[in-house]
Amino acid sequence: MIRRFRKWFLNSVAVATLKSLRWYVKNRSFSQVSQTGFHMGNLVFLLSRHNRRIIWENLEIGLGGTLTDQDRYLIAKTVMQNLGRYVMEAMKIQDLSADNVKALVDAKQVKRQLKQTFDTGRSAMIITAHYSNWELFAARLATIAPIKVLARSSDNPEINRMIVSSRNVAGVEVIDRDDRNAARIIRRISKEGGQILGVLMDLDSVRVKSVFAPFLGVPAYTPSGPAVIALKRWMDVYVGFMIHDPVSGYRLELTGPLNIQPSGNLSEDVLQVTTLFNALISDQIRKTPEQWAWIHRRWRRRPEDFQ
Repeated sequence: MIRRFRKWFLNSVAVATLKSLRWYVKNRSFSQVSQTGFHMGNLVFLLSRHNRRIIWENLEIGLGGTLTDQDRYLIAKTVMQNLGRYVMEAMKIQDLSADNVKALVDAKQVKRQLKQTFDTGRSAMIITAHYSNWELFAARLATIAPIKVLARSSDNPEINRMIVSSRNVAGVEVIDRDDRNAARIIRRISKEGGQILGVLMDLDSVRVKSVFAPFLGVPAYTPSGPAVIALKRWMDVYVGFMIHDPVSGYRLELTGPLNIQPSGNLSEDVLQVTTLFNALISDQIRKTPEQWAWIHRRWRRRPEDFQ
């Protein structure tokens, strides 16, 4: 009884907070919202010992001896400042026109890459991570071609409705991972061509089938679904990111299309391709670690937990 009340109370507070923030951002410019998010992230960093500890522990696991304590402190602080910025900016996206989004994000090179895929009548699967402003990443791709993203629904139905609605307004359709028709929708994307399937695959989750593959050099429980799709060779496969440059702003970058060749041994192939995806994500995180969401317990589960 007490546990149910606590869950209801926390969910209600979360919904009320998001609605208040949404009201705040609606009539403010993108730059104003971004600055507000930066200061909110800074405040959370100062007040939340719990979040600081998670980021600190993850940095110790993922980057280990390459960082001094001062390095870890500065990265952790910047991570929270950036997350605050990205969350607030994401809430503003639904107020922006397609031209506004295009002006915010340089995607010239990515458009050329995707055109080569679309000109052959194929669609593109783009693997990414919770890196920089991943919501703006999807919104910018939506100005290039129709896009659907494979995502897990939130445990809070009201928050999930708000997220899906915001993405839809930005031209981004959502495929629920738990939808029994998800595979059919993905197959249709590949058959029709000229479309994008976006997949985030940097979270540890027991809700999706996963394998252990190196992530920043450490075994991490990683969704295997993207590798399974890639091995079917229905679509050209890319790994891409939204890059945030404090001076020049946002730009999109893609690596690919990747050369993925099935060997006939599905389990080994899935592990190999998942390892490849993780390696490309890890390389980007090492370049600018403060842009990745270290706040998630990426190494929550270990191989020994399943023995």
